[in-house]
Amino acid sequence: DAPVDTMGCERLADESADPATKRYQQLVALMLSSQTKDELTAKVMQRLQDHGLTVANILRTSDSVLGQLLYGVGFHNRKVEYIKKTTQILKTEHNGDPPCDMPSLL
Repeated sequence: DAPVDTMGCERLADESADPATKRYQQLVALMLSSQTKDELTAKVMQRLQDHGLTVANILRTSDSVLGQLLYGVGFHNRKVEYIKKTTQILKTEHNGDPPCDMPSLL
């Protein structure tokens, strides 16, 4: 099996999480995966989940701590900014739940 078969973005969310948190974790995994090998994306996702990968907790997490958690993924400093901005938009415009339709995502 290729890494994407076992560590693809859709497989990295916590299966025991509520549906909104699971969708959020899938979105974060997708954001991390750009310019990053699947194995490293999976490792960083585990660090984030151990830290508490929820909308509320990521908004409470300082940029420096989030940067440490993301260390190793491609462009990790930029991804801190993108994840924080996206998470704030999700909180204020979508009640913390990533929308399921393309127009709302854009």
